[in-house]
Amino acid sequence: MLDRRCLLRTILAGGMLGPRLVAAQRPLGGVLEKQENSRFSNATIVDAKGQIKKNWGAEIVNGMIRFSADILDGENLNGRWIVPNFVDSGCTVGLYEVGLESGTHDHSEAKESERPLLQPSDGYNPLSEVIPTIRANGIGTVLVHPALDRLVSGTMSAMYTSGMTRAEALCAARIGICVGLGGAGKGHDGPSTRMGIAVRLREIFSELSPTIEKTDEKHLWWKKKEESPKEIEGEDAIWQEVADGQLPVLFSAQRADDIEFALDLINEFQFSGMIVGGAEAWLHADRLAAASVPVLLGSLTVQPSSFEHLHARYDNAKLLQEAGVTLAFRSGSNHNSRLLPSEAAVAVAHGLPFAEAIKALCYNAGEIFPQIPQGFVLDSEESIPAHCFICDGDPLQPRNQIHRMWINGEEVDLRTRQTELYKQYKELR
Repeated sequence: MLDRRCLLRTILAGGMLGPRLVAAQRPLGGVLEKQENSRFSNATIVDAKGQIKKNWGAEIVNGMIRFSADILDGENLNGRWIVPNFVDSGCTVGLYEVGLESGTHDHSEAKESERPLLQPSDGYNPLSEVIPTIRANGIGTVLVHPALDRLVSGTMSAMYTSGMTRAEALCAARIGICVGLGGAGKGHDGPSTRMGIAVRLREIFSELSPTIEKTDEKHLWWKKKEESPKEIEGEDAIWQEVADGQLPVLFSAQRADDIEFALDLINEFQFSGMIVGGAEAWLHADRLAAASVPVLLGSLTVQPSSFEHLHARYDNAKLLQEAGVTLAFRSGSNHNSRLLPSEAAVAVAHGLPFAEAIKALCYNAGEIFPQIPQGFVLDSEESIPAHCFICDGDPLQPRNQIHRMWINGEEVDLRTRQTELYKQYKELR
């Protein structure tokens, strides 16, 4: 009887597995090995603020892109759009792979209610099968957080949706700390009611004192003291960054009263904060705008299907934008991050101006978090790192295919598991 090694040799000799082994490909998700300069004409350009220019041109030289109405040669795009890469401003991409396989779940620790040291960039899988699909839908940067299921879930990291290693994908390791209110803040040996959550958070923030003095200016304007602060480490260092206004607090809150409580804390303790989720944020639109508190809004199509958001409505984004609130769109998901542009289109269908939807996908996240790229603006003809894609038309419409994409100056591979399976099985033998 043949053992397994002999059986494998027999199969390979017969050519059953040999061709596949020989033709093994580089994993999906990497930067294209061959980087070329490109020049385009007759393009429709939409910049990160939603400004549209037709019959413009662009050139990419050594990873730097420049736009101009004077570029008339090169590849004729016949009106195809060049669009800044989208940002998913809150998701678990790279931390979660298969729902029924717990070994692929790296988005939540099992114990303790407060885990401020958790850093998503440490658990991010740059070769996740999810990432190529997200990239192929125009998302070039993801702001990754742990599951928002406890009082302090950890921090938020910014990652590019390209690169073979974490180091290549890393944009910024720590850009905010995640605090859960309402249902998200309960459990894991922590407070079990909103009253308990309020008590514990006031304890945390009342213990903080800045090593940088405030001025009399409104909001968070600081000046350094002459003496240098003492060295601190671990969780204390995280909270000290909060006290000094250098690390914003991201309050996960859907219900209107939780959003109100977050605003009270921001006002009382004078730190930098924002709302994550915000299904009922329209009820506090004026106060959010007056306090200059941004909202990482999403999912955008949340319905009044839970006691956490009975007053959700599809024109939430429109009402917040009209009040003057700074919005950045988030999926709050992993696999469904790819649907974020389509969800933004739903917001447009319910009254949000197209230009404001583009800003919420491309520009505003960089206003809120200066560590990440904002996307190009057509006010200047200077060359900047290419961070954009070329598609057939309106990028919020799923029928418009993306043909080429650059992330942080490098053209990337747009193959996905779905496109590879299509190629393999499009012809039945």
